[in-house]
Amino acid sequence: MSWPPVYILTPELFNMTIKLPQTRIRYVKSFNIQLIKEAMIDILSGDYVTEKNVVFNAFPDERRLFNYDVRQIMDSAIARYGHDEWKACVITDEFHGHLGVFSIVGVKMGIKAREIFGVGPDELTVVSSAGLVPPYSCLNDGIQVSTGATLGQGTHLGFKMQYKNSLMAILQF
Repeated sequence: MSWPPVYILTPELFNMTIKLPQTRIRYVKSFNIQLIKEAMIDILSGDYVTEKNVVFNAFPDERRLFNYDVRQIMDSAIARYGHDEWKACVITDEFHGHLGVFSIVGVKMGIKAREIFGVGPDELTVVSSAGLVPPYSCLNDGIQVSTGATLGQGTHLGFKMQYKNSLMAILQF
């Protein structure tokens, strides 16, 4: 069985142990052969997805999975704004609880900042002045989702708020 390509692409399928800490030599302690077979089949058939997500293997793009009002704009939105922005908007809307203009503006602010700085998710620090009162506070949800800078990351790196109730955020790299 050819381990290296499977291990390089899917290290999460292997339980590794360090033999000697000073040498950093690792060996496979255990693995789930069924999952490794599935991964190998996906790799060899060209179905392996390189997009890195936490829960999804690939972000859902089947029209039938979306509500009817969203289906009618889905294709044109992805074509016009890109898959990354579409994904951030969908996740923001689910997180936020409804389709809202200010949360989408927050997504666009975060995506634009990532483009300007040339960075991926989780590489920006955000200081938001949107506060806690809607509609301005809705920006916070969009910015958090699109940048990966979240309140849950704490104050050292992530998302900080200033309670000014303004349409402003500082995004830093």
